[in-house]
Amino acid sequence: MFDKAFEDLILKEGGYSNDSIDRGGETKFGITISVARSYGYNGAMKDLSLKLAKEIYKKNYWRKEFESFHWVIAEFLFDCNVNHGYRGMSLILQNSINLLTKNNIETDGVAGKITYRTALKLDQEKLFYMLFSYRCKYFIDICKNDESQEKYIYGWTKNRVWLIFAKLLLESSSNRIF
Repeated sequence: MFDKAFEDLILKEGGYSNDSIDRGGETKFGITISVARSYGYNGAMKDLSLKLAKEIYKKNYWRKEFESFHWVIAEFLFDCNVNHGYRGMSLILQNSINLLTKNNIETDGVAGKITYRTALKLDQEKLFYMLFSYRCKYFIDICKNDESQEKYIYGWTKNRVWLIFAKLLLESSSNRIF
């Protein structure tokens, strides 16, 4: 499951970037220089290998709990963990669960056993739609809090939400994902 999620992630992340306005700063394959350094990589970011990027993603962003979900949700949570960090991913998941359960879980930004167990008991298609909807709100909130990030909102919502959603629906002959 990780290998497919990684391949799809790399298509969205692309290669080398050094945008001074982007909070991530210098990146390659979506790996920031600070993450690469914390992993022990000391070379130029332009030279970071895809193999090392994959190791970093698997160790730092993939969680074994993702494997209990339908691959669509697992890939979504992985992508959120990459883009928003563990806390952001956890908040998106917890808020989505609470939209479907009348606020059954604490929204603390730490997805643990209760969060994952509750999510797995839900109708996975409904959870899927709530996750995608709440992620749009999350992107909007980033821009509300920091106007310098507004230039990214179209790309974020297009590449991280709507293109994925459209691709899944087009691949399904019944217009159902689950």
